[in-house]
Parts: sequence; structure tokens; C-alpha cells
Amino acid sequence: MGIQSTGNVFLDLGFSPAESQTLLIKSQLMHTIKRFLEDKQLSLPEAAKLMAVSKTGLRYIVQGKINQVTLEELIGILVQAGLNVKVSVTGLNS
Repeated sequence: MGIQSTGNVFLDLGFSPAESQTLLIKSQLMHTIKRFLEDKQLSLPEAAKLMAVSKTGLRYIVQGKINQVTLEELIGILVQAGLNVKVSVTGLNS
């Protein structure tokens, strides 16, 4: 009998609910940035210039170093690249 996933790997690994949600969102944004770079076939220096971020910061994202970037930085990079970022909250009864 296998272990059932919650749908959030970070929660499954034992992070608190708040931290696991933050890590999940960061990983999704990082993945989106990586896909954008691949789709546009941008080199690291080209992408860093376009996204107004250091090459080091972008390298952290490409390498998946999730603790080296903040949510604010990731959102800023996506917006600078011309992408829209939406935040949604579920669970409210209205």
C-alpha cells in the first residue's frame, strides 16, 4: 500500500502548510521562467538583460535554487519579461 500525496510535494516532505505553499508557488514561478527562456531561446546574458536581473540571480532560477530567490523577485522577473502574474485564493465561502 503506497503513501497518498497531498498534491504538494513540499507538504509531503514535512514542511509546514504555510512554508510548503510558498515553496510550491515559488517552484511554479521558477518553472515558468525556465519555460520562457527555453521558448524564446534566450542565452543567460540576453535573458538577464531583458528581465532586469543579474546573471547570477537567473542562474539560481535555472538551477532550481529555490531558497536563493524571493517571491517578489520571481514576480518582478516575470512582469519584466512581459508576462502577467495573477494570484488567486481559494477556500472562501462567499
